[in-house]
Amino acid sequence: MSKILLLFIQISTVDAYVNVITHCVKHEDVKRVHFVGKEVLPGEETGLEEFILEIYKRLDELSSQNINEYRYVREYLPPRNDIETHITRIDFLRPHTSLPKIRALFPKAQDVIVDITGTSKQLAIDVMTSFVASGYQQVCHFVLHDKVYSSAWEKTKLYHDVVNDEGIRRYTYVNC
Repeated sequence: MSKILLLFIQISTVDAYVNVITHCVKHEDVKRVHFVGKEVLPGEETGLEEFILEIYKRLDELSSQNINEYRYVREYLPPRNDIETHITRIDFLRPHTSLPKIRALFPKAQDVIVDITGTSKQLAIDVMTSFVASGYQQVCHFVLHDKVYSSAWEKTKLYHDVVNDEGIRRYTYVNC
């Protein structure tokens, strides 16, 4: 059964989100991506839509370099002109208060992967505990192996470089 990726956006490291989306499309049967951003006051701008477009741009760049891993990933992202309808804003200080909103949008918890890779530790802990308690059993994050951070690593930290030709992964996608 296909899944929906509920991707929390907090940090500004585009490649981290590229890795998560690519892994989830290739290995977790994700067919739809939905973004979660910080709730803001009316009239306040966070630049969330622009940041999401940076993720799109990065995936487009990687696809244009004929890196096979990224060719089909973009198909599962919402159209550029429809990004706003695929964003849910929640209170990052109290994510549990937004669970009714999330539940209404994604009633089948078993079909949702909640990704907390791009969040602070505090937000990750709060999301993990409240979402798991509410029935969302797949609260996950993408972790690069230590070797990728070593001075001996000469490649990028992107998905295509952390998986070798034999399929050996230098990362783990952990279900909390």
